[in-house]
Amino acid sequence: MNKKQIVRMIAFLLVVVLLVSSLTAVALLQPDYAQTDDRFDDFKKFEKNTVDVIFTGTSGIDRYYMPAKGFEDYGLTAYPLTSDAQPAWLVTNVLYEAEKRQDPKLVVIDMRPFTTQYNKKIGSIETGVRYLTDGMCFSPKNKVDAIEKSIKKLKTLAPDKDFDRKTFYLPLIKHHGAWESVNEFIDEYAYADLGFYMSPTRTIVTTDKFEDKTAETTKRGELHPLAYKSLMELLDYLDTKDYEVLFLNTPQGRGEEEMSTNNTLADILSERGYKYLICEIGDDYDMEADFYNSGHVNFYGAEKFTDYFAQYLSENYELSDRRDDENCQEWYGHYDSIKSTVKKWEKEAKAE
Repeated sequence: MNKKQIVRMIAFLLVVVLLVSSLTAVALLQPDYAQTDDRFDDFKKFEKNTVDVIFTGTSGIDRYYMPAKGFEDYGLTAYPLTSDAQPAWLVTNVLYEAEKRQDPKLVVIDMRPFTTQYNKKIGSIETGVRYLTDGMCFSPKNKVDAIEKSIKKLKTLAPDKDFDRKTFYLPLIKHHGAWESVNEFIDEYAYADLGFYMSPTRTIVTTDKFEDKTAETTKRGELHPLAYKSLMELLDYLDTKDYEVLFLNTPQGRGEEEMSTNNTLADILSERGYKYLICEIGDDYDMEADFYNSGHVNFYGAEKFTDYFAQYLSENYELSDRRDDENCQEWYGHYDSIKSTVKKWEKEAKAE
């Protein structure tokens, strides 16, 4: 093979890679994938060692905490590296990736992945894996670890199901039909602004009415074996770190089963010397105006939670006020953008 042929072959391979990457990017414009991709892409744009608080976990974080408001009101640089239905065993992969760019003072970990009963709805569990592994740009070694670990866990849950390995490494195979109807979902999709998820159908003020049926119980339920093993591995990992750690469960309606597993999780964390905070739906929340379903707040609920939690962080941890830090000026302006977007959506909804 002569030099000219080698150059042509390399050029051809580059074109193929670019084409596959472009089609994959379009396919992953679906809201629940795109928000993860945007969230992790934005994280890479911050100056190194300027993010003092890193969240990881599920939508139980990124629907609740508004980093833009936390920064403008309290000077906190706190950012959610989250994905919908994030499985417990992938938390360490997220933290490993985050620590390459940032040296956090505090890591806040969502408790929801560890109270999930993973024997239920295997399709939803697989989707939760894909939200993160498809949407997040891992380093090659970390991505391989995340995918292989996830396939092993999924096979444990459903031994008879075929989890096509190549679709995890090449998401276009799984999502190849999505680009044909891109206009159907791109209109719904808004953006994850500084990690806070924004969607007209999920964070607008109008909601369905529901009752808070949170149960009170002293019972101790069993964590799912995968959740328990993942928790032990995570705590062993955290034992080697010098940053502070807080486990967090945001306000939501919790039935007796979930409350009992929360109690067990709290016991384990206490025994291992880790702090936790379980937030209830208090009188300051309006059940008809602050939630878009029983498990997630909307924009107005997020404002209330952010006020509470940003103040809690400021009072209980030694975190810098970075509003005058010249390396953090890109955090400004996002809160106004979020508020104006919500007003626009509300105006459009009332006009319908």
